[in-house]
Amino acid sequence: MTIATGVLCALLGYFLGAIPTGALVGRLWHGVDVLHSGSGHTGGLNVYRTTGNRWALVLTGLIDCALAMLAVSLARAWFPAPWAGPLAGLMAIVGHNWSVFLGLRGGVGLSSLTGAMITLSPLATLACAAILVAIWLAVNRVLRHSARSTIVVMLLFGPVMWLLRQPTPVLALGTFGAIPVILKELGDFNRVYETGAV
Repeated sequence: MTIATGVLCALLGYFLGAIPTGALVGRLWHGVDVLHSGSGHTGGLNVYRTTGNRWALVLTGLIDCALAMLAVSLARAWFPAPWAGPLAGLMAIVGHNWSVFLGLRGGVGLSSLTGAMITLSPLATLACAAILVAIWLAVNRVLRHSARSTIVVMLLFGPVMWLLRQPTPVLALGTFGAIPVILKELGDFNRVYETGAV
């Protein structure tokens, strides 16, 4: 893959991922600024926290997932290089987490990571997700802290995909795509959650 192709894939992924879905849903649907409410993230979970609307959570998560899927799909269609899709997917996560449209603020990136991975390897991603959700539930029973539990699970994302014998580009996206998620969750490492909240 040439430098020019890499730059184009990165820009494509970043700007699609940077579309601030959660901020738009919160503002247009409920008149709420999610950046200054709850955790301050723009992901579906904080949209739900701040609006109390489960459909707002679903809509935000689906759109964020779809934007990452679109980034990967377009990169693969426009550029034949095997790393085009993974690079665009990685940058979609980065764009979601540090959106240029929100002063480099954003979400945590789980929906974007899921969308990018599903586009490259749907069955393995679903299998990996099932394993990691089970691990998250077990870890969270011990830690009782969403962010810390998510960090533990994200550290296992790459190894689980490796155990599922994924090709190198998919494995790389799973491994490096988890890093932006971990970095954002580190900001919530000492956050005190309300009873029953995640």
